[in-house]
Parts: sequence; C-alpha cells; structure tokens
Amino acid sequence: MQALQTGRSPALHGASQRRNPGVLRKTWSRVDAVRVQVDFGESVRLVGNQPFLGSWQPKKAVELRWTEGNIWKTEARVPVGTEVEFKVVKMKPDGEVIWEDGDNRTFKSSSKSSRSREASATSSVDGGDSSSSSRGSTAVLSKSSFEEESGSRGAWVGAGPEFVRSRKKDERPAGTWRTEGLSGVALALVKGDEQAASWLKKLGLQKQLLVDSPPACRPRLDDLSYLYVYATWVNTGALACAESGSHYRPNHHANLALAMFRGEFRVSTPLTRIRDIAHRNDIPKELKDEIKHTLQNKLHRSAGPEDLVATEVMLQRVTARPGEYSEAFVEEFKIFTRELREFFNASGLVELLQGTLPALDDAHGSAARSFYSAGLVAGLRNDVTDEVLAMRQRWRLADIRLEEYAFVVLSRIIGQLEEQGAPAKLPKATNLQWALPLAALTSGLRHMGLSLYDTRELLVLENELQRWHSTCPLTETRDAALRAKATLERALRVATEYSDALADVYTQPAATLGRALGLPEHMGGIFAEAEVRASMAFQVSKLAAMLARALRVAAGQEPWDVLVPGEVSGVLREAASLDSNALGPASSSNGNGADDGVVLVVRRADGDEELGPLGPRLRGVVLLQELPHLSHLGVTFVTCDDADVINRVLRPMLGRRVTLTATGDCASAKCGALVTLAASSGGLFAAPRGAVLPFGCLEAAVAAAGGDTESRFKELLGKLEDAKSGDGAALDATCEQLQALVAGLTVPPALVRQLVQSLTGGAAADPQLLLAVRSSANVEDLAGMSAGVSQSSARMAVLVMEMVAPDLSFVLHTARPRDGNDKVLLAEVAPGQGETLASGVRGTPWRFEVEKASGKVDTLAYANFSTALMLPAQGTAAAVPAFAAYGSGAATSLIAGSGGEARPLPHVPTALVDREVDYSTQRMSADKDWRVATVQKLAEVGGSIEKAMGGVPQDIEGGVVLGRDGALALHVFQTRPQ
Repeated sequence: MQALQTGRSPALHGASQRRNPGVLRKTWSRVDAVRVQVDFGESVRLVGNQPFLGSWQPKKAVELRWTEGNIWKTEARVPVGTEVEFKVVKMKPDGEVIWEDGDNRTFKSSSKSSRSREASATSSVDGGDSSSSSRGSTAVLSKSSFEEESGSRGAWVGAGPEFVRSRKKDERPAGTWRTEGLSGVALALVKGDEQAASWLKKLGLQKQLLVDSPPACRPRLDDLSYLYVYATWVNTGALACAESGSHYRPNHHANLALAMFRGEFRVSTPLTRIRDIAHRNDIPKELKDEIKHTLQNKLHRSAGPEDLVATEVMLQRVTARPGEYSEAFVEEFKIFTRELREFFNASGLVELLQGTLPALDDAHGSAARSFYSAGLVAGLRNDVTDEVLAMRQRWRLADIRLEEYAFVVLSRIIGQLEEQGAPAKLPKATNLQWALPLAALTSGLRHMGLSLYDTRELLVLENELQRWHSTCPLTETRDAALRAKATLERALRVATEYSDALADVYTQPAATLGRALGLPEHMGGIFAEAEVRASMAFQVSKLAAMLARALRVAAGQEPWDVLVPGEVSGVLREAASLDSNALGPASSSNGNGADDGVVLVVRRADGDEELGPLGPRLRGVVLLQELPHLSHLGVTFVTCDDADVINRVLRPMLGRRVTLTATGDCASAKCGALVTLAASSGGLFAAPRGAVLPFGCLEAAVAAAGGDTESRFKELLGKLEDAKSGDGAALDATCEQLQALVAGLTVPPALVRQLVQSLTGGAAADPQLLLAVRSSANVEDLAGMSAGVSQSSARMAVLVMEMVAPDLSFVLHTARPRDGNDKVLLAEVAPGQGETLASGVRGTPWRFEVEKASGKVDTLAYANFSTALMLPAQGTAAAVPAFAAYGSGAATSLIAGSGGEARPLPHVPTALVDREVDYSTQRMSADKDWRVATVQKLAEVGGSIEKAMGGVPQDIEGGVVLGRDGALALHVFQTRPQ
C-alpha cells in the first residue's frame, strides 16, 4: 500500500479583518498544501477537532481538491484564536480510511494578517513499509498588515530565542558548505558563508557580491537570484547567524549602506534605549538580567535577526497580562521594539507611511494620506519631491508593504466571492454585481504593472475591461460574454507568464544553493513556488480564472474544443511539449506485451510540431491551451485551457489507461490560379503578385555546392529514412545536421535574378518592395500526401509574393475541420500578419462558423492575442529589409536587387514588429454589425474559391486591409486542399 507523502505541511495562513470591538473576527485560511499520490477513486481529506473539519469524523471532513504535482488544497473560515488540531487522511471508495502517522498537527489562527511564503513537511500513512520518516513541519511567512503593531517581516524558521541571565558561550552551529559544481556568485556565496559566521559578515558578503564586485554595480539576473535566496534564508534563520568572537556595535551594520539608515543608527552608540531599559528599577531583577544578557549585550556585540525575534517574544511576555509590569516600562519597550524593527527593515506599513509624512509638503502629505486611507496605492515609487529622496529607503519599504497589503485585500475579496457563491451566481449577475470583482482584478493588474512587467499589455487589459463593462451587461448576450471572457483569458495568460518567469528566476538558484549549504531539500525545492504564490500575479490568476469560468457558463460554452474528433485509448501522460521525449518509456498492461499507446496531455505547443516522428504510440493529444483549428493534425486532438477542469478531471488520471472520446458536433500554393481567380472575382478579392522556386531548386543548389555536400546530403536523407519512428532523439539530431548543411548553401545569383524579374515584370526592383517568403512542400500542401512520403521523395518549393500589410489576417476552412461538415465554413481571424495564426502564439483568434446556405454567423470566440505583427509605422527612421516573413515560411533577407546585380545581405530576422492590441478599439470586437458583415464577406470568398477548385474543401489564408474610409479590401495569399 502506498505511503501518503506530504511535500509541504498543511500550514494554515490567512488575512484578518478589523472589526468593531466585541464582534467575532474570522480569518480566511487555506491549507497550503499537501502532496499526496492516490489511486483512482480515492480522496484526500482534513479531519480535526473543529466542526468545519468534521469533529474527527472522516466522512464529514473537509475534502481537498487536486492540483498539479499531486498537491491537494482546500480553504476554510477559522475564528480568530481557535486552536485547531487535525490530520490528513486518505479515503478509499469503499469508505476505508488511512490515517496519517505521527502526532496531530496543530494550528492557532491569529488576528494578524499573513500570507504563506514557504511551508514544508513530510508524513506517512500506515499502510505498509514507508521509506519516509516523519519530520516536523516548518513554515516561513511574510506578514503584511494595516495594524500598526504588526511588524512586516518573514516569520522565523531558525531556533527559538533562549533567554539567559548571564553571558552564554559563543558557539557556531555545525554547517555544510559543498562547492562541487558551483561557479560564479553561487560559489562565492558558499565559500564566503563558511567564513561569515555573524550577521555583519554575511551582510558584508552580500554587499561585496551585489555592489562591490559587479561592473558598474550592475549584477546579472542570476547573481541577483542567488543573492535574494541567500538573503531570505539569512533573514528568516534558515541560515543561522552566530557571534564571531569580535564586538561590532550595530552602527557597523548600518554603515555598510549609509543611504539605507537614519543617522542615529550610524553613530557609535546606537540603540541606547535598550541599555536604559536594562537598568530600570521598576522591573524584577530576573527580567532585568534577561533583557541585559539576551538583548542589550548581544545587540552591542553582534546584532543579528535573531535579536528581533527575541525582542518580539519578550514584548509578548511583558504585555500578556496588563498591569503585571509598569506602564512606563512597557511603553519604553514598545518604542524600542519599533526602533529595532526599523533597524532590521521590518517596520509595519503604518509605521513606514507615518514616518514619511514629515518629509512631504502639504500637497504630497494630503495625497499620501488619501492613498493610505484607500489601502491600495500606486505611484509611490516616483511621485515624490526632492526632499523625499533622502527618505528613499522608507519609501521603498512602504511600497513593498503596500503591495503585500494589496495582496491581502485581493485575497480577502476572492475569499468573500467564493464564500458568497460568486462562481455560481456571476453567470446571471448584473453589471453592478460584476463591478467589484472587475475593479479588484484591475487593481491587481495595476500592481503587477508597478513591477514594470509588460506594462503596455496590462494597460490595454484595463482599457478592454472598462470598455466591455460599460458597453453592455456582460452576461446579457452570448457575444458579450465571449468578448469579456477573451480579455479575462488574456489577463490570466499574462499572470501565468509572469509566474512562469518568476519560477524560472528562482527554481535553479534555490535548489543549487540549498544543496550546497546543507539545508533540507524542501527549502530549495519549494522556494520558487512560494515566491509565485506570494506574488500579486497569483491572486490575479485566481480571480481572472474564476471570472472567465463564469462567463464561459454565461455563454453556454464547453471547456473542451475538439480539433480532430475520434475515440482512442492509451495511458494518460503529461509533457511540457511535443518533443521527441514526450511519450516516455513504452509500457504494457494488457497481458500480451503490446504497448498501450499514449494519450498525451501537453502543456504548450506552437502548431508547427511534427506528430509523425512520435510514431504509432501517440493515440491522441489534449493540449492545455488554445490552438488554431488545423486540418493536418492526424490524431484525435482536443484543447482545454480551463484550470479547474484540468486539475479536477485530467490530472487525477495521469498514469492510468483512459479512453478519450472527442465528438465532432460539440458546438501547394497555386499562385497563378489565385491571380486568375482574383481577376475574375469581380472585385471580391485580390491576390498579390508572386513567383515560385519550384521543386528541385534545393537539390540543384546542393549539387552546385560541389565537394562532398551532395553525398553528405544524401547520407543524411538516408539516415532519416532508416531511423525508427520512436527514436525521436536520433531524428532530431539528424534533422539538425541536415538543417545546418542547407543553411550553409548559397542561393545561385541567376536564380535570384530570375525571381526578381518574374515579380517585377522585368522592371527595376523598387527598393521599398516588401516580399513575403513561405514554404510549400508535397508532404503538406498536396491532397493525399500528408503521410507515407519517403524522405527521398519529399520536395520543398518556396513561394515569394508581394507582401500585403493586412490589418486582419484570416484562415478559412470551407468544411468544418472537426467533422468534415461541408455545409459550414470555419473562419479564424487575428489582428495583423498571419504569422500570429500560423505560429501557435499563445492566445485565441476570433473564431466563427458560417452556414453557407443562409449566411448565419455564429461567434465561437473573441480574439485575445496580446500583440499583432505589423509593419513599422510609416515615417520612422528604422530601415525595412527587402524580405519579410509570412505564414509558415522562415523570416529571411537574402538579396537586394540593384542594377540587375545580386549581392548577399546579412540575415535580418524580420521586417515586422510586435504591437500591443487593444481590442476595445478593434471593430471586429466592438461593432457587431461590422463583424457579421465582414465574416459573411470572408465566407463568400471561401465559397467562391472552393467552387473554382472543383468543390474540394479548401484551407485558405489571406488578409483584410482596412481603408481610411472604412472600406474592406480582401487579399488571398494561399489556398490548398484541407
């Protein structure tokens, strides 16, 4: 029987609310989180001594929900001051309960706000031998509060304070410093920490690596990551500080960074208040001795973050029973505690903001007070007078506390929405009821923008949300719901990308440094996740996902999108991408040794992946993102980007044999022919001038290269022919060699001259002429030849055409791809160049189905691509290369014609630039009548071309150019059989 593993302790954390005296306060708490592997049908629950935990009755216990990584979570309301005892249990389908080993876990909810940063533990459930030993849980919390007395700092994970009445012998705990495989800042940190016992020396080590060593005081991102992880562990006690035998008063610490500390901290006798307190005559001698030896003397010998922890504990002692100590002593000790918090940069939000007010003039002071009263503050980083620059450290810290406070507020709002049943009520809610959650989301987006992460994208999102909310009720019509849902999914994508970037920054440095310094494995393993979960992007993603699901329900839309229908069976596995290792090792569970095959859950794809090399083991794909409806995928293919469905339905079945049923009814470029069709279409559409480098040009260039190039080319083709389809790594290696060989070829000048003459009709080439270059192969563009073509028979042509600068690009399938229904046309439209549709950029296009007979337009989705590929704005100084990319063709710049002579040019990536898209200004989103009329015209083009091609369903690509007078000009770039 499997042991129950909890990779992180069920550490409850939450945010308090200030209420009137005598009113019961509650704290919103989340179990965050338990790592458990279960069998199919089993559930994980929390059972404990409180009614909301089932009062020790497992059948009434709180059931946790599964998330990625076998992490199980739940949320609950806990009255402030409640002492909670609980355990994790695993319940089987027949009702059998497997209890967690060890003592009961305990938790007392606090009235002070906090949010989880890190938590970790392991435990086991008795059910056979377990290799995991039970270890105590640890937690690192980052506090943030609007209450003056709550110091905002990381919670302590080191040893608890020991109050002594005489000096204790200096002893440094045993440590580990492994340097194998390290380099750069990581190596310097580990070596330096071995010699830096005290906090002062650890600060000096960080200053040397952060400020003194890097050129121009600008460390690299990797260096900053290592230093941040190290500083966090030092400040929270994970890396213990010890006295070094020398005496250094706190002014030495302050003088390491003069601009960060007030003058009183930099004099030779700072923190004199604690000396006066230790010599008071109105407190017992035992307490006086403890203060003297535990705080006063220790601070003046070798200050460290452990002293602030001891001071906070002492403050709790002397204030626990009012009247036990004199009011004058207690007040002095409170003042000293506030001073010590400031020394350790641990002051609370109110303290920091109050400290900044004296330096402000009346206008700025009034503004700061109004910001403070509102709670959520933006703009404090820069909107200050010159006088305030002297207090920049206070402003920086206040800014951090405000962001932490905003996190708490947004967490409360999400908790209140969930408690009030918002996910079920919002699909039928009025715009007034939508106002609060949308305002909260906008606030979260603004706070993300303060980090300068993709600020233009975040501003555009705010504009769109405001526009859709003010235009009409969000849930009044299906179109309105789909339009707002597209913006919310775009916000969710930005938050996810931010979180991914944050995880990339910290994952490897934390794991590497944790191992090197001998810390428990979990501290390095979950550091990045904890940073992500403590970021504003985490709350934004939760809220955006909740609101998007509500609008999906309002629109009557399913979370699944079927690209290729079918029913297949196989082992459900997950992979980051469709690469050669995606399928994993072969397996068999059917008793005859035959491979079960794989149904693959794929997190990311760009639409250009080749499924063939994965071989017959690949039975079907579930892609966890939107993808344009492609007609050549070849296997049962569905998409699902709803996190709740993914975590609740898909991931619990990973590793098991499943059956995927995808029902279809759920809701060579012919350049010359196109030109002829366009000319006879009566102005319905146009086709750009073009020319083709036909099949055989590549082979001719290989032969002309001389030497052993041709023999090497044939040798590599033979390797591709002989390679086993399941050996993806070998295929990738051979393809890379073949690509390198081809990339080294020289395009024959005569061929280039013929190409230019074909495009220009023999006239001199216009230097401003832009050309789009794209591929066309017999294995992708010819009917009936998408599979089974030998490597030696595969041929590639290159289509070069005059480039159009469309405002919108489209792909038309004149028969619906999912079921082949030739009565329905599917249109997908994106802003800017068609590369956005062809390259699998994350996002959704406008998607429509059109009944050919009636012209009825059904809107399936609204576009939410973050950017569009556009030509640079006219009048800019930026040079535009002669060739640019379009569609599936690679961007290239090969030649420039001048007097009939061809000369090589250096490679230029592309002539196009990314522009943020504000869909509130896009007529395709904002104007229903224009949208329907435009899509109907696209359908008319599709029908005309399909008829001209003998009634064979077509895959058509083109663009829409919008005139200044609003007129449409439709251009068709390619058509091929579906």
